[in-house]
Amino acid sequence: MFRNKMILGLIFLVSLGLMADSAQGAWWQFWEKDAQAVVQPEVKESPEAVGTESELAKATEQEGTQTIEAQAIEPKLVMEYKLSEGEEIVDVIFDEAEMTVKEAKALGMKGLEQRKATETVKVQYPKVLVTKKAVKFLDEKRKVTNEIPLKEVQIERVAYKSPLVSLSTNRIILVTQEGEFTFHLDCFDTKGNLIWQKRNLGNPVFLSGNGGYIVSGPLMTAHEAPPVCILCEVKNGKELWNKKINTEFWIPHILHNGQVLILEDFFFEKKSKISLIDIDGKTLWNRELLNTGDWTIVSSELEDKIIIWNWVGHIYVFKKNGDILWDSKKFPTGDINLFLSEDNNYLVILTGNQIFMINTVRGNILWKRNVENDFNYASMSRDNSYLLLTKGPPYFLRQPHLTDKFTILERKTGQIIKIKRKGYIWGELLENEKIFLKSGSDLLMFHLPLSGKERKN
Repeated sequence: MFRNKMILGLIFLVSLGLMADSAQGAWWQFWEKDAQAVVQPEVKESPEAVGTESELAKATEQEGTQTIEAQAIEPKLVMEYKLSEGEEIVDVIFDEAEMTVKEAKALGMKGLEQRKATETVKVQYPKVLVTKKAVKFLDEKRKVTNEIPLKEVQIERVAYKSPLVSLSTNRIILVTQEGEFTFHLDCFDTKGNLIWQKRNLGNPVFLSGNGGYIVSGPLMTAHEAPPVCILCEVKNGKELWNKKINTEFWIPHILHNGQVLILEDFFFEKKSKISLIDIDGKTLWNRELLNTGDWTIVSSELEDKIIIWNWVGHIYVFKKNGDILWDSKKFPTGDINLFLSEDNNYLVILTGNQIFMINTVRGNILWKRNVENDFNYASMSRDNSYLLLTKGPPYFLRQPHLTDKFTILERKTGQIIKIKRKGYIWGELLENEKIFLKSGSDLLMFHLPLSGKERKN
């Protein structure tokens, strides 16, 4: 309890210095482009590593500011899917199907007017829709093939992602929380058959990127949590290992392949320890860090870099073998959110209404800027051209609230398109220039042409 009060008090003091008033804009305009955007230009990239904090500081000091006009990009609607009135979309998983232009247009796909009716195109469609009432499975014609009902406690205002949907194993895991440290799991197949159950876990569970494994552990190190970490297979619920943790302040981070990084925070000893555990329970490596406090860990499918951030602004970038690629204390402190590009080369730091773009290879700040609103969720297109900022999906928000704002930035230039839409909204960038948005019972997909030039779907 003493530790919690200390940490929360310090976070509050640091946060006061980072908070900014959100600008009030004209409401309910569907598309709105910024007339001007003040950005700090990108530091010219080179193959040499920055490596040291003095070089990082020098690279940051070299940045200047300039005012540039926002690029005139008109996003075009390519798909719209409406649920029944009153059904709110919480999560969506897309799949891809091949069909003729004629078939795609019959489904409401737009932007195909110049294509031949018999031409084959690849169409992304919502394979799984999670609403506040059910998990729905759709075919490529958007027909609901099956659905699994949800109880209010399994979806409303949860601080972790639930339900967990694994297309690779055709499994859906519903998480029910009873009290602070009691979690129940019910796993179904895509036909709605109950496959396995687990009762009375002490922590929530998180899904690996490949969909094959779940790990049980707390969300953050700032609060005490039951000191037991468990790894299970998704397909059959088999427990692979169960490890006793040596502190009540710890977090797990499950990698794409199912390996688990465990960070133990020994607050009163002023140190922390990280360990990488293999799927068979073998410890691959341990490292000691001379920091304590609240921690955040991010990684991507490539897993060649693991990013660990400490609340005092210290970032460590680890290689998969446990070696430190670089570390620096020159980053924002307090309450932040981290997001990593798919190729692991760029790290986005969101803190209040400020955004930082970091080169993870060299460790330098490429640019930083202010945005009008406080965003806490980001996604980057696969070619690293665009960055999308929103308030995040419901499960990402510890205190969910409504917002009608999000922002798209070009990664290199910082040029933006500010977009507003009535009602709660959040979205993610799909491959390259496609963006999907969820707004109440509407699911929309837009085409965002690079540099104002059209591309074929």
